[in-house]
Amino acid sequence: MPFRSVLLLISLFLTIQYVTGQYTGSAYEVPADTIYSWESERKTLPDSRDMVLLYGGGSHRSYVWDDARIKPYVTYVDESGNERWMFDGYLLLEIKDGNTVSFATGYTSTPASQSDWKRLVDYFFQKNYALGALNKAVDAATKRIGRPGSKRKIVIGMPEPIKTQTQWGSVKDGVVLNFANNQDRIDASIWYIDYVRKKFSEAGYEQLELAGFYWIAEEASNSRTITAPLADYLNKLNYSFNWIPYFNSPGWSEWKNLKFNYAWLQPNYFFKEPLITDRLELACQIAVDHNMDMEMEFDERILTSRLSWHYRLANYMEAFIRHGIWENKRITYYQGSKALYELSVSTDSADQAIYHTFCKFVADRSSPLTVTANWSFCNANQPSDAPALPGTVVPLFSTSSSSTRNFAFGTMKGNDRIFVFTRAGDGKARVLSYDAATGTYNDTLPVGNRIAATNAGNLVSIGDGGLTDDGVLLLANVVGPKAGSDLYQFKVYKWENENELPEVVIDYHTGSRYPTGRFGDKIEVAGNYRDGTARILATNKVSGVADVLCWSMKPDPAREGRFFFVNEPEELFPVTGKSIQSSICTTPEGNYYYKESEMQLVKYDANGDSLGVSSSDVIRRWGTSVKFVAKDGDDDILVYFKYRSKALTPIELVQERADILRVPSGDLSRIEVIGTTPSLGWDYNLNGWGDVHARRSGNNIEVFVLSSTNGFGKYTLKDVLVSTYKEELSVSTLKVRRNGDQLIVEGNTPRSMELISVPGIVHRRTAKESSVSVSGMKGIYLLRVITAEGDLEVLKLKL
Repeated sequence: MPFRSVLLLISLFLTIQYVTGQYTGSAYEVPADTIYSWESERKTLPDSRDMVLLYGGGSHRSYVWDDARIKPYVTYVDESGNERWMFDGYLLLEIKDGNTVSFATGYTSTPASQSDWKRLVDYFFQKNYALGALNKAVDAATKRIGRPGSKRKIVIGMPEPIKTQTQWGSVKDGVVLNFANNQDRIDASIWYIDYVRKKFSEAGYEQLELAGFYWIAEEASNSRTITAPLADYLNKLNYSFNWIPYFNSPGWSEWKNLKFNYAWLQPNYFFKEPLITDRLELACQIAVDHNMDMEMEFDERILTSRLSWHYRLANYMEAFIRHGIWENKRITYYQGSKALYELSVSTDSADQAIYHTFCKFVADRSSPLTVTANWSFCNANQPSDAPALPGTVVPLFSTSSSSTRNFAFGTMKGNDRIFVFTRAGDGKARVLSYDAATGTYNDTLPVGNRIAATNAGNLVSIGDGGLTDDGVLLLANVVGPKAGSDLYQFKVYKWENENELPEVVIDYHTGSRYPTGRFGDKIEVAGNYRDGTARILATNKVSGVADVLCWSMKPDPAREGRFFFVNEPEELFPVTGKSIQSSICTTPEGNYYYKESEMQLVKYDANGDSLGVSSSDVIRRWGTSVKFVAKDGDDDILVYFKYRSKALTPIELVQERADILRVPSGDLSRIEVIGTTPSLGWDYNLNGWGDVHARRSGNNIEVFVLSSTNGFGKYTLKDVLVSTYKEELSVSTLKVRRNGDQLIVEGNTPRSMELISVPGIVHRRTAKESSVSVSGMKGIYLLRVITAEGDLEVLKLKL
């Protein structure tokens, strides 16, 4: 039986069980008994990480949710004018209609009727207000800053069928429902759900997804007998059932038995000034213990023109960070009527300060795509007496010192491996091998006496490394000037197997050419070692202006078919920086992304011309180790390591993690965070010693993160890539022919040529030559040519 037919039968069964037949009646049009496409196509219940409460529909409200008022809830514009997405979920609700009727027990003496319920839904679904205005605002923002990671999730508040209502209305055959009967209460709620579904279908919103329903009653005294069947009905239609009980309300701890999918606990700290922060501490602990999410609360009293309760909102943010709520839990945001809007338009400097702090709290947290932890070992979250041995929950290299700095990820001899470079324990150089799929410790690679100790021609015996495409591990030391020493011997060590001693493949004295340079803190390894296309990128800098350097390979005249690294590096282009930990990565087009621990992300072309700088509100100053991951259409996908350089504050938030970035059309001014891995721990890392690697896996991205003070882990960002990489090829006027192992451009001596594999690795590069070697190269490549006239030509070739 087709899946849709099964769902239709489920819906029919539910309707018969709860409503006893098809809805009829002349007063209100009732939806047909069908499953809508968005319901049948969903595989899981929709979810949102940050959901804001928008009250509206009651006659006592002095405002409407129009275009101007809704905009600050959709995006946030920082002090520099950079625009970012805000909430990914919106809860539309109302508790009463002026002083006339109530939508939940306790607000007025008169319970709402069917006509009141219908009028409330009609308010939510206006064309130019409420959901109509929200859809337009999201659409306009998408055109300005690019699409968010998903449609904005909509949750609709569901009125409580108040027991004292005896003349609510009819859903079938004119029979008036009496809420003294539980079945009538269920029937009315089912009618409400279906009316909302119908209205959403008619609206045809392109940017919004109807995700679930919210039980307005904040206590369970009058609801225990009816929530379970409503939850069953909603879940079988792939909607979530949501609840936000107040602190210590009747039934709050029963939320799972009441069949709610998600429950947020109200701390209720903001509303009474005598309440001390102990309430926040207790509420956070209760939420963690009972697997609940949390609500953050403020209202118009936060404004300087009212009571200036800025500090109370700051206390929420600090507590949520300290207890891991910010990092690990869903959050709903109660903001009175429209307090966030009032903050956004306030000209008071104190209002603006708390507004920006709050918006960064939300925007920095937002991860519209799901990051799943495959495995992680975090020293900060483990018992202090756990043994510090390989393969246990506390990694061998986890230490508060800087003895562990980087790692390599890739495939060696058919096995996915992580190689951690460390001097933890006794200061001796070690390379630890881990299974990348599970994080299981394998062994320590043999080193012998072949890696020079610290102070033997280098600053640090091991710095950074990487695996070539064909699984060869290359590891560099760190060298540079130091008073009274001659620490300039830059070495790169090679392992082709996990059980062999390393071989020195580069031994370069940097002092004569770069007397103030520093090498090896971060390097990029690319290409294929055995076919001679491997290369190593590094910088020769500590501060000021320095060069990006490239060590490449050439054929070994003494051994046919073998290649070796040229000891003298090629200077690619100069960069301007401030500190150590400079990291660089290459894109398929031959551009470069460059990051330092005290600078923004910068993009360069192959000639070293700057192509843009990132926003300080998206990319942290305290971040290192940028890696290119994949092309997604015209967009670049990157990952970089974020660390904390001082103790935790609300602005610092939680670091020691990776951010996955999208650069729309390669334009850094439009960069956005599309995923964030969980923090690896609380110990902050003064110098940014940490590392990231990532790879594409279908439409997913697998991310590996190392925090030298806390641990490491593997995470998957699911369904982030929407396309495969396709180079937009211009119509070429070049004539290219192959002669043996040479690819020749006829009638033109280009300024430069590069052969690039589709994953984005530059395998061969020439300058001011009309030919390039393709020896040993097979498969699909892009030939990127800058002609003598300065024009860019890109051709796709099959070698």
